[in-house]
Amino acid sequence: MPTFQEALAASLRQGELQGQQIGMQKGQQIGMQKGQQIGLQKGQQIGMQKGQQKGALHNEHRIVLRQLQRKFNQIPDSIVQQIETSSDLDQLDKWLDQIIVAKDLSDIVQIFKT
Repeated sequence: MPTFQEALAASLRQGELQGQQIGMQKGQQIGMQKGQQIGLQKGQQIGMQKGQQKGALHNEHRIVLRQLQRKFNQIPDSIVQQIETSSDLDQLDKWLDQIIVAKDLSDIVQIFKT
């Protein structure tokens, strides 16, 4: 039979182990919650950036097409399709610059052939 001090020491060790296990569980739980929160924030940030990029691209398509329609009325479908399927904002800006200085529709057709 263990002495009182041995039983007390064993009880303290058991209490320490239980405390460590509870502490680890709490720590894991807090870590998981923090990780989920960070992941959610990062996901929202990426989603907003992609939404802004998509909106900017859509707006650029609209501007290029509107300028073409205002200047030349009838635009070949192949050119409209080329503009609408472009995902390159720099290229869309270049086309817009070229549309502004184009004299007639044949200039535009030539621009979109290259």
